[in-house]
Amino acid sequence: MSGLWTAFILVLGTLPWVQPQPGIRTEPARPAMTLEEFGPASPYRQLLAAGKLPEACDIVAVEQWTQAAEKGKWNGETTAQVKATVAVLEPNLALARQVAMMPEARVPTTVPFDKLDEAPQAVRNLNRVLRLSAYYREQVGDTAGAFADLLTVLRLANVLTRGGSTTHRSTAWVVSAIAIPDLWQIAIHHRVPPTLLQNTAWDLLEIAQDADPPGEAIRNAVPHTLAWSDLHWDPHEIAQAYGMDLNKARAYCLTRRFYTFLAGGTPAAAKRNTIAFAGLVAGWADAPYRPEIADRLAWLKGMMDRHDNLTPYFMFQDMIGFDFSLKPMVLVPEMVRGHSERMALLRGTALALAVQAYQTETGRTPGKLDDLVPQYLPIVPDDPFDGKPFRYVTGKTPRAWGNAAWGIYSIGGDFRDNGGKATALAGVYQRPPNHGRNPDLLWLPQPLF
Repeated sequence: MSGLWTAFILVLGTLPWVQPQPGIRTEPARPAMTLEEFGPASPYRQLLAAGKLPEACDIVAVEQWTQAAEKGKWNGETTAQVKATVAVLEPNLALARQVAMMPEARVPTTVPFDKLDEAPQAVRNLNRVLRLSAYYREQVGDTAGAFADLLTVLRLANVLTRGGSTTHRSTAWVVSAIAIPDLWQIAIHHRVPPTLLQNTAWDLLEIAQDADPPGEAIRNAVPHTLAWSDLHWDPHEIAQAYGMDLNKARAYCLTRRFYTFLAGGTPAAAKRNTIAFAGLVAGWADAPYRPEIADRLAWLKGMMDRHDNLTPYFMFQDMIGFDFSLKPMVLVPEMVRGHSERMALLRGTALALAVQAYQTETGRTPGKLDDLVPQYLPIVPDDPFDGKPFRYVTGKTPRAWGNAAWGIYSIGGDFRDNGGKATALAGVYQRPPNHGRNPDLLWLPQPLF
C-alpha cells in the first residue's frame, strides 16, 4: 500500500508547476530597504511621528464628529469643539502635509518577522484627523484648505505604495475610497472657484500617475518569503521562531524534507519556484485589469480557499514551495481590483472637477470630454476597467440621476456597463445599510438623493 501511495505522489508531484517567463520582472523597481535603514530624520520616521496622535485627541470623538459632518449635523458647539481639536492636532497635520509632498518618501521593503510596519496605522490615523480638518475648513468657508487636507490623504496613500507590501496597498485603497467621496461632496455643495477645481483635477491625475503599480508589492515580498521559507529548513530557527522544543523542530524539518524530496523537490527548487511564481503573479497584477486577469486572480483565490486540504499539493511539484509561495498572495486578488478602483476614483473625480470648472467659467457643459484638454486637464484619462473613455452623459440623463444636467461614470470591476447605476457618488461602495460595491462608479453635479 505504501508503495502505491509513493507512486501516486511521485506521478502527481511531477506535474509542471511554474516556469520563469521571458520578460517577466521579479526584481522590484525600488531598491530594497530594511526598517533599520531609515534614519530619525527620514520621511518614513516623520510619517510615523505624524501618525502618533497626541493623548489629548479623542479618536472616538473624531469619528463621531466626522460622521455628523457627513450628515450635515454640526452645530455651533460642535464647530467650537472641532476647532479646538484641530488646533491640538496642527503639529501632526503640518508634518503629514510635509511628508506627503516629499517625492522620496517611502516605506520599508521588509521588517523583522516579529514586527509589523507602523506606517499603515499611521496613515489610517492621519486619514481620520485630516478628514476632520477638511470638514472643519469646509464649515468655515475654506474649501481650498479642505481640498488640500484630502489631497494630503491621497498623497500619503501613495507613500504606502512605494516599497510596501499588499497590506500597505490595502490601506492605500481604503483611505482613498473614504477621502475621495468627501472631496466630491464638498465640491458639489459649494460654489468652488474654477481655478481651484482645475488645479485639484490636475493634482488628482498626478497622484494617480505617481502611484507604484500593484505588482511591486508582490516583488517586494519575495526576499521576505524566501527568508521565511529558508527558516523552515533549519530546526534551530524553527525552535526559536515558534518557541518549539528542538526535538519537535527537528521532526518538523525532517517531515518537510521528506515530503519535498518525495514529490521531486529540493530547497533550491523551492527557491526558484517561489521567485518564478511571484514574477508570474506580479505580471498579472501590473497588466490592465480585464476579465481575463480577474479570472487568473480568481484561480489564485481558489487555490488559497483550498489551502486547508491536500488538493493543491497534489497538483504541483515541490508542494512545500507552493505552500510558501501561496501564503503571501492572500490579499493579492483584492489588492489588484482595489488598485484599479483607486485609479478609477482618482481619474473620474479629476474629470468631474474639470467639467465643473468648465461649466462655471463658460456657463455650459462641455459637449465632450475632449473639450477639457488642454485648459482644464492635460489629458482625458481612460477607464481602468476597459481602457475606453469614461462614460459622459449630457442632456437627457437617466431618471435615477434626478435632474442632473450631466454625469460621468466608470463601468467598475464587474466589467459591465450598467448605465451609471450607483447609490453613492464618487464611491466604490453603496449607501448604508447595503455595503456592497456599486455596479458603476458615478459622478453627478448634485446629491444623488
